[in-house]
Amino acid sequence: GALVKPGVNLNVGDVLLKINGRRLTKTRGVSEALVGLGGKEVSLTFRVADGDDEDVLSAMRDLRVSDGKKKKAELSAKKAATKASMKAKAKATMTHPKFTPNPSAAKPDARRAPGSVVTVRVRAMHSELDARYKDLVQSRHARVSELSDSKVGYLHVPDMERFGYGEFWRRFPKESKKKALVVDLRGNCGGHISELILAKLAQRPLAFDVPRRGAPTAYPSHASGFVVTLVDQDTGSDAELAAHAFRRTKLGPIVGNRTWGGLLTVAGGGARLVDGGYVSFPSQNVVAFEEEENASDKKRPGNRIENYGVVPDVCVVVSPSAHLRGEDPQLDAAVREALKLLRTAPSAKGDAKGRDRTPDASDRVSVRLSADLFPSPEVKRRDAALAAATKRDGSSSAARRKRSGAGAAANDG
Repeated sequence: GALVKPGVNLNVGDVLLKINGRRLTKTRGVSEALVGLGGKEVSLTFRVADGDDEDVLSAMRDLRVSDGKKKKAELSAKKAATKASMKAKAKATMTHPKFTPNPSAAKPDARRAPGSVVTVRVRAMHSELDARYKDLVQSRHARVSELSDSKVGYLHVPDMERFGYGEFWRRFPKESKKKALVVDLRGNCGGHISELILAKLAQRPLAFDVPRRGAPTAYPSHASGFVVTLVDQDTGSDAELAAHAFRRTKLGPIVGNRTWGGLLTVAGGGARLVDGGYVSFPSQNVVAFEEEENASDKKRPGNRIENYGVVPDVCVVVSPSAHLRGEDPQLDAAVREALKLLRTAPSAKGDAKGRDRTPDASDRVSVRLSADLFPSPEVKRRDAALAAATKRDGSSSAARRKRSGAGAAANDG
């Protein structure tokens, strides 16, 4: 935010008194004072905290309204003297009356005397949604790390557009290195980039870069652990298709609430009604292949998500009381599912057959790749023919040994 940028020099506990020279009161708060100032430069007046709660309470009492009139805050003699002293020092260190003080003569945090009043100029944000979103994601990430002892990663995809794809790649390189990954699609209203995310999460390693020292890295980079998907009633459109694709590719379980249930594309072609309403018509449908029950080899096309949604494997409903307490039972359930997968199958998805990870004496990781890591169809056919030939040779040898033994017994008789 604007208050943490270099040069502002404000700390937690400082009390905001004025915005653009007008004092804040109970009837005129921060939100009202900042109306229409998005993207503009504003002047903020703070009272510096001195670590005493009494000063904070005193600053709050200055915002009282008495008999319908604003009660003016009066500076104490000590604070007035401190302000006058600071002005005198600033004037004495000026090298030019119209320019800034001499930096060499300034003292660190000279203007942050306890209880003093300071004024800073910052540029107000157009919206606080971005800051609140980042704070929410950071708190969820900290919660996942706490519950899983940093074994499970977390990334949230807010939409299936440019912003969501950027947020995915912002965290994926780091979070994918953990043993499991929680992909949060809650609140994702869709877009058109789900296939890009699916291609990355479903990627299997084709090779490994094995350094002389250090851990091996997969090529191409991929989510080396299990993937748990989080959905809710606000997950819709392309995000629903992503959850459906995660299930079909068996990336991992889905946790949360049933999704919105809308895959049809509506783009133009609507009509305005005489009563002010609007009617739109779908322009594109999504046809997914679903396996028939009792016939695993037969598939039929259809859209079983429209008006129905994606039903999670583990249904978790967030109650109003849990929301008020700041709890997230769906996120906790997703972490439990990830840890359960790690307990039941300790080797991650990326640790394919034939790849054993064993720490050596120098605490490095050695990787042994067997010939059947990812055998091609030709290799499979060659191995099958070799096994059949070996079996025939073995059977012939056994028959010859049996006949030889029978002949020797007859001669002895």
